[in-house]
Amino acid sequence: MDDVLTIHRFHFAFTVTFHYLFPQLTMGLALLAFLAFGAADIWPALEHINWMIVLYGVLSLTLVRMIPVSISLLGSGLRPASHMFLGWFGPRGLASILYVFVVLERVSIQGQDEIFSIVITTMLISVFAHGLSALPGASWYVSRAGEMRMQEPDCSELAPASEMRARIPYKN
Repeated sequence: MDDVLTIHRFHFAFTVTFHYLFPQLTMGLALLAFLAFGAADIWPALEHINWMIVLYGVLSLTLVRMIPVSISLLGSGLRPASHMFLGWFGPRGLASILYVFVVLERVSIQGQDEIFSIVITTMLISVFAHGLSALPGASWYVSRAGEMRMQEPDCSELAPASEMRARIPYKN
């Protein structure tokens, strides 16, 4: 009987461990791989950095990204504060590292070192700028949401969303 209980306890412990810890373990290993590859690729990219690359990185994270996000939100009923928040914290560019690896490995183009430096520099600026601004940005938006609630209790930003709403009603 003790053997059956021991096997049952082992099976339960293994099941719980596998079910709850395995996703975290795989995510941790994936993040470790990104960290290792990223750390190895940052130094060569920084050899080509200059003020124009840094300026482009800053513009890419502000105007080049925020304006299209704001344009895409036109007609949504969201206020300018929401446009700014979504433009800054919305779409992220970490996947651009993977894209640049694919493009630079498969296509022979001039300026590969500069292209790689631009992507890495922009990514580094993004990691630091978004990391440093996450808490103040979220606090700022929460205060704006409070103001929105006071001004217009049923504004778009505060409406519950069970599904993605279409901006333009579909007419059959």
